Amino acid sequence: SATAASLRPPLTARESEAGATRWEQLTRFLFPPDLEHAESAGRLELFAKYGPLDEEGRLRGGIRGAHAHTHGEIHLMIRHETREALFALLKKPRATVEVIVDGVLPAALEQVYTVREVEELLRDVKRDGQERMKFWELQAAILASRRRRLGALLADPRAGRGRRPRAPFQSAATEAILSPFDKPQLNDQEFERCRRQKVTMYASRVAHLEDQNRADQILGNVWICRSPGDAADRWDRYCAYRYSAQSLLGRGMRPRPGDGPPAA
Repeated sequence: SATAASLRPPLTARESEAGATRWEQLTRFLFPPDLEHAESAGRLELFAKYGPLDEEGRLRGGIRGAHAHTHGEIHLMIRHETREALFALLKKPRATVEVIVDGVLPAALEQVYTVREVEELLRDVKRDGQERMKFWELQAAILASRRRRLGALLADPRAGRGRRPRAPFQSAATEAILSPFDKPQLNDQEFERCRRQKVTMYASRVAHLEDQNRADQILGNVWICRSPGDAADRWDRYCAYRYSAQSLLGRGMRPRPGDGPPAA
């Protein structure tokens, strides 16, 4: 973990020279062959703080570097170090900016580098005749890049919002399934089937998983849920809750049979 890795003392100039990193070592750590979606940006910044790597491109920690960190440990270390770096950039009491940091953190963790982007980032780092790069030069370039990357996220007012959920508009298939129930009165069989269909559609929206055992309350709430409309209706009935764009309102809408003129 981050605590284990922090036990390693800072490298001296001689140790940094001896710990020069080859490009093959670095890319093996940033893009492990046994990991499909590597957090390359976080791994690069973690390397700058707790490197250099061993000959096989592994990050080591613990007493005298006896422990090679696993992918799970590296994932937790990336999250911790990125969060602490955001706090350091804001330079304010943690209690006052914790909400901002927690809002920006998912966007910061989602960012990744490609091999070409890493090459561009390290283009000013000199290489010796054996294609090795000095660790302290790599460290300076990477940490400067981290400050720019996280600073840009903190300056972006949209970064803290994360991914917006898609509005559950009606589909043609669901509209066809529910069409037999779109009438003023239902017989007993139709009523039971309609109730089951509403439970299927809305039970997970009105209650969390741990509250799904409250059947009487769920049944009462799903019955009064708003319908998503027909397949051409693009009115997001929960736009205020989702803080989604108002430009969706009216797009693709068409009047329904029996609708009168809009109120003045």
